[in-house]
Amino acid sequence: MNCLLTISSHPFEACESKQYFSSALLTDSRFFKQAHSTSKAGRSLIALFIIVLTSLSSPSAARADALALEPEAAARAVMEEFLVAFNARDEARWAKTLLFPHVRISSGDVVVHPTYEGFVAAADLEAFAKRINWQRTVWDSIETVHVAQNKVHLKVRFTRYTPANEVLATYDSLYILQRHAELGWGIRARSSFAP
Repeated sequence: MNCLLTISSHPFEACESKQYFSSALLTDSRFFKQAHSTSKAGRSLIALFIIVLTSLSSPSAARADALALEPEAAARAVMEEFLVAFNARDEARWAKTLLFPHVRISSGDVVVHPTYEGFVAAADLEAFAKRINWQRTVWDSIETVHVAQNKVHLKVRFTRYTPANEVLATYDSLYILQRHAELGWGIRARSSFAP
């Protein structure tokens, strides 16, 4: 690991791993010798510094890190969950990957789903499966087109399969994901050549 540790002048200059840095700092005897010879205010500052570093590797910090994934990684995680829920025919779980109002452009039409509850009530994946003899869908490719702090555009190709594992069809789509201030990342809109 690249971690420059200079106790005497600066606590750290560059460190790739917060957890490594806090462990190295806490076990470095030079740090404690300096802390002992420092004024009361200096020792208080050092104690605060240790508390902050220790909290960086706490479970709550780990959850926060998971929620604060880079935009592209977060968008791809939502896409994976979207497909898992879709293939499981779990409408409520599937809808949790979407942001509302949610827009779908397909079959020469634009459908806007205003609410989560309305989407779940209208969705019937079992009926969809029976109607087209569908068993599962797979992502063939997901390419990032644009990335911003709060929005990602993905170019997607997916294939639908029958229960006999035969290809029903392959479609190209564009998925637009956004980060909602309270709900996190979700799919705001889908434009698909699929019916």
